[in-house]
Parts: sequence; C-alpha cells; structure tokens
Amino acid sequence: MTHFSSFFRTASIFLLLLLCISAPAAAAEVMAGGLTPEQVLSSLVKIIVQSNPVDLLSPWQNQGVKGFQGSGVIIDGNRILTAAHVVEDAVSIEVKRQGQTRKYEAEVSIIGGESDLAILTVSEPNFFKGAVPIPLGKTPKIEDAVKAYGFPEGGDSVSATSGIVSRIELSSYVHSWRELLIVQIDAAINDGNSGGPVVSEGKLAGIAMQTLTEAENIGYIIPAAVIDHFLRDIKDGNFDGFPRMGVTIQSVENKAQRENYGLTGEETGVLVTSVGFGSSAYGVLQKEDVLLEIDGVIIAEDKTVKVDDIGRIGLSYTVQSRQVGESVPLKVLRDGKRLTLKVTLKNTPNLVPGNFNNNNKTYFIVGGLVFQPATIMYGFYSEYNFDESDWRTLEMSYYTYFHNQRTKKRDQLILLSKVLPASLNRGYYNMRPMIVTSVQGQFPRDMKDLVRIIEKSREPHLKIIMETGEIIIIDLERARKEQKKILKLHNVPADRSEDLM
Repeated sequence: MTHFSSFFRTASIFLLLLLCISAPAAAAEVMAGGLTPEQVLSSLVKIIVQSNPVDLLSPWQNQGVKGFQGSGVIIDGNRILTAAHVVEDAVSIEVKRQGQTRKYEAEVSIIGGESDLAILTVSEPNFFKGAVPIPLGKTPKIEDAVKAYGFPEGGDSVSATSGIVSRIELSSYVHSWRELLIVQIDAAINDGNSGGPVVSEGKLAGIAMQTLTEAENIGYIIPAAVIDHFLRDIKDGNFDGFPRMGVTIQSVENKAQRENYGLTGEETGVLVTSVGFGSSAYGVLQKEDVLLEIDGVIIAEDKTVKVDDIGRIGLSYTVQSRQVGESVPLKVLRDGKRLTLKVTLKNTPNLVPGNFNNNNKTYFIVGGLVFQPATIMYGFYSEYNFDESDWRTLEMSYYTYFHNQRTKKRDQLILLSKVLPASLNRGYYNMRPMIVTSVQGQFPRDMKDLVRIIEKSREPHLKIIMETGEIIIIDLERARKEQKKILKLHNVPADRSEDLM
C-alpha cells in the first residue's frame, strides 16, 4: 500500500494556524505577472471565528464555544478562500480586511474537507471595495521563493515571512488524513495564520495549512494545483472531492517475481494486491494484475510516476489530478497478456474515513450501549486521551493503516465506543472501544444495518460479538422499556443521530 508511510510521518504534525494580511486598497495597476505587494495586501482577510465542534466521544453534544482567528484571501467572484479547518465547526464568522476597522458577517459557501479548503461569502459588497482579487498561480518548484502572509496570534498587525520551497510530495493532510499533493516551505508559520495566502511572483502559490511542531520553520501549504482542482470541482456548487483508484499495490522488483508475472526487459509496473468494493477500479482491475500505466504515464517499480514541474511522485497523483466522473485509460499485464482498460473515476470513502465533520456525528444507543462508525479522528483522539497501555485503538489501527477498504460485507467499521452506565448493562461499564462483528448472529454492513437488525429483533436478549471475541449480552426487552430513562439520566436528547432517523 502506498499511503500509510506518510500517515506515520505526519502523525506528529498538528493543525497549524496560518497567515493572512490586509492593507489599504491598492491603487496601482496589476502587474502582468501578478499583483504588486500593495495589491496582495488588499486581498488579505482576517477571520474571527466562534467554533463549537462536536464531542467525538459523545456525538449528541458539542464541546462548547471557543473563539479563535484565522486568515483568508480574496479571489475572483467576491469570494474568500481559506482553510476548511478554520471554519468547519463555526457558529459565527466575522471577517475584516487589512487597514479597516469594521467587521463583516461571513458565511460558509462550500467546504472541501478532503483538501482542507473552504469558500466564504460576504453579502455586503462594500467589504470588497478596493480589493484586488489575487490570481491563482502555479505550484511552486523546489527552491522557488515564496512569501506567507497572515495574522498570527498575539497582535492585530499583519505578518509576512519569506522562505523557499524545500520539498514537494504526496502526504497526509492533518485535517482529513487524505494523502494529497503538499508543499513544504521554510517560511515561519505560526498560530493564527491558518488559511492565509502563500504568494510567489504576485500570484497565489498556496494556502498555509499545517506545520511540523518538532522542527523550526517547517510549514506545509496546500499548493496551487490542489486549489485549482478544488475551484474547478465546485463550479457546479458541489464538492465531489479527489478521485481514488481504490486499490492497494505492491512493488515488483524481485527477479523471480518479475518473471512470474511476465514483465520483460526494462518494463516496470506495480502489483495490485486488492481492489476496494465499489471503487473506481472495482470490476475493472483484478487481484494480481500488474498495472503498467495510468493515463498514459509509465509507473516505475518504486510506485512513482514522473510529473512535469514536480518530478517523481506517488502514482496516485495521476488520478488525483483528474476530476470525479472523468475516465482514464490503464495498461495492465494480466495472465501474460497486455490489456488496455478504462476506469471511470469515483471518490468512494475509505472503510475508516477522515475527519470530516458529518462523519463524527453519527451514533446509535440501545440499553446504554453507544455505537459509532470509526473515523480516523476518533482513533487519533482515543490514542491521545486514554492510557496508552490499554490498547484501546489497536484493532481499529489495523484497519486504518493496513486494510482501509470497503468490502461487500462491510461498508463501515462499527465501534461499540462506550457504555452509559445503567443497571441493565452492569459489568460492561469499563469496556474499551471495540469493533462490532456480529449483532444477533448477523454481520452489520453499516450503522443503518445495525439499527435495522436491532429494531427488527424479537429475541429476548441482544447479543453483540466483538472482533476480539468478547461478547456482550443485555436484556433487549428491558432495554427498550428503559431507553427513555437511560437517555434522560445521561442527558442524551435522542437515541440516534439525525442521519439514522
């Protein structure tokens, strides 16, 4: 598999809070190659947010309102571009341009959780008066000079830091844990800067996103190529995201291995080891196919492809650079025969999806037993909030890192996440979160299926079997009779989330 190594590499990366600037409206003419520094300042926006994120372990309630600030930049169409993690849980958003004293109310127009990008709109046209929208440039190359702008915490004035591009690769975005193109820069990025522009030659080269806390002056930006994909994607008003091929792969370097699969001479490719159910490749590629080319690009034996202006990069970039719904040709070696196939690109979710707000709100309760679909953020949260010695997330980590694909049997990884103490569930209070594999003798495909199985059951007892073999049995009749009492006792407004109603 290609994407897990970078997950571990970025596990120490924490959400960074980026930069944004504002200045008096620029009067100079737009330079042919981009904006003047004064015009760049005119496009900068300070974002003041009141946020109330969901409680990951008690998804029927929120954590409480917290205030913080981020940054953004004005682009064409009277739109403000910022990072999704700045505004995703917002209950109130105000924006202010550099050099202005008035704050304006803003609304989220669209969020692209995967790419950590969002668009804000302001209904009052005066907000944009005198601003010069920044044009989108190209993804900067290694050693290109860039400048990051923003409003770091600790003051109201603008901050501008200069640096160079030091690395371009596919890596996990902390907000979504989706592996996409990312650019590393050595310009200082500090708390309060999230969502601010990174500029090269007067054009938008990227949006500040996250930083490496274990090193000085190492920041990461969402590059222009990802921003361009996002803006083209949302032209219809919907965010479809970035396509996935939906396969796991293995390098083919060993001589005997190459001979076995029929690779000749200097021919290179990768071995398909599994195909995700319902994915782009489902029904097209097969296990033990050797994938030679994607969209006309030769795949190297180290699982990379050569991309103009970037160099060698993970092969999934060839798919991510296209839009959902497009078709790409494949060259495949199967049983000694070379085939030309075609896939229509989809963005099917992983078995354990990333941290998108709606994914963390789903729950169902019966007899005080709380069931939730696993998300990466749930596992991350659990790892850092519980005793490491109790292995609370061991089984979920297995699927997250090594088998994160949907199957015919399983569309979601269902967890018994906690037990709300009540007399009927006595003995189960301190059970750790566990993966559910059997409910009343049936394997629940997803949360809706779990609800269906339980509600249709006429058995006197509810029997739940975990992947680890542990068994929970409660009195189902009594659970139904005491449901309202248990919910009231724990201040839970409903036995399930709205999406399961």
